[in-house]
Amino acid sequence: MYDMFFKLEPDKQNRIIEAGLEEFCQRGYINASTNHIVKAISISKGSLFKYFNSKKEFYLFLVNFANTKLINYLDDNFMARPTWQENILTYAGLEFDFHMKYPLIFSFYKKMMEDFQLEIFKADQEALLSYSQDLFKKLMGGFQLNEVEIRHIGFLVKGYNEWFYETYLKDCSQVDEMKERYLKGLKTHLSMIGDKDEK
Repeated sequence: MYDMFFKLEPDKQNRIIEAGLEEFCQRGYINASTNHIVKAISISKGSLFKYFNSKKEFYLFLVNFANTKLINYLDDNFMARPTWQENILTYAGLEFDFHMKYPLIFSFYKKMMEDFQLEIFKADQEALLSYSQDLFKKLMGGFQLNEVEIRHIGFLVKGYNEWFYETYLKDCSQVDEMKERYLKGLKTHLSMIGDKDEK
């Protein structure tokens, strides 16, 4: 789908990706300008649209880029733990480590949470939700939990994440300061469900 883009030198690919992430981070999808992006990397607007058919296509490419980078990081660093609670906590800690390592992607994800409420992304919300659900099921795999229990845990984690984001992360630029606070609160919430650790 992006054959022409991937034929570019890696350095040029990275410059286009970084310029796109920075623009969407600063302005959000609606106010972001492809003119700013091409100016930042000294290419023509026509060149950008040879690689991506529209601003939306470029944005969704960046969403996929960020998700793939996160998944690869987790696959390289995640080790399954004896209980599902530890699995979730370990994953959450690694996700914070990822965002500390790649602060631009952290900022992009924060803005993306707002952008994906837009009508233009209504059809794409399902794909993003499916990605999150598949990842969660992977974490819960191997434990003796039924579908109701898994949904219950997922609902609890989702609610905690939304509350934590609105309370602490939304206006936070130093994600490293939030890791310990987040994990402590998450551990407390998970403990409310009780022990279902048997494999």
